Amino acid sequence: MREPGGGDASGLALRLRGLLPPQVAVVARTAPLHRARLLAAERPAARSMGRARRSEFATGRALAREAMGRAGHIGHAAQALPVGAHRQPLWPEGLLGSISHSEGLFAVAVAPADGCWALGIDVERLARLGPRRVAALRSVVLTEAERRAAPRDTPDDVRALEIFSAKEAVFKALYGHVGRYFGFMAAEAVEQGPGRLLFRLTETLAPLLPVGTLIPVRVSSQDGVTVAAVCLEGAPARPVRRIDHPGITRDRTDRLVPTWTQGAIAPAGPPPPTTLEGSEQGWGRSAH
Repeated sequence: MREPGGGDASGLALRLRGLLPPQVAVVARTAPLHRARLLAAERPAARSMGRARRSEFATGRALAREAMGRAGHIGHAAQALPVGAHRQPLWPEGLLGSISHSEGLFAVAVAPADGCWALGIDVERLARLGPRRVAALRSVVLTEAERRAAPRDTPDDVRALEIFSAKEAVFKALYGHVGRYFGFMAAEAVEQGPGRLLFRLTETLAPLLPVGTLIPVRVSSQDGVTVAAVCLEGAPARPVRRIDHPGITRDRTDRLVPTWTQGAIAPAGPPPPTTLEGSEQGWGRSAH
């Protein structure tokens, strides 16, 4: 699909769809919509924005309305998406959504609230990183255990960006349940495999999200672009007697756990400044 003035966005959308279950609608672009207009309820948040920032904000809202329509939301074309007290997008009742943009890449994911209870996506351009930024990500975003466990066959810059992007997606997915900012160290990757990361919460974020909760994230790095996605399906939390997940099958627990996006039983339980900018409602960033 080649969009007018937007380049070929089909590859980005397809990659994100491949990380998410079928009930999630995904819309993507590789350039801003210069004619995108904000609805009345969205304009107050954009008053102090410069032209480029306002264009990004308006593009995200326009794509969000398209994604809401694809998710089956009636009246999506006239549905405003205002900004909340903490600058987070306020999605219509019955829907969950996530917006991300980075260096001209835009992506939105929307799902019915009865199809998943937490949803977050993130897109990042690898070209934005240089040696200093990689070092900053490794020191600010990655824990010591994450740095030690990084696969040897994955370049440091790619793995650092994947963990950063995954933690951004985790933040966006959980924020609605937490209602406050929490730092990068609140989640630590306990498993790093090809295309997926498993994070363990290192602190209690909410009654639904106690310390030890495990959050699965799907990731993909290709052609200089990293994408990450979280979609937790089923009941928000339920007790289990064992964890059936590669790498931690010996871990027996009675904690509450969310379910894997791919249907397996998932594991346990239910803002620092950064050098990167652009995602909607991410760690240490302003929402769009």
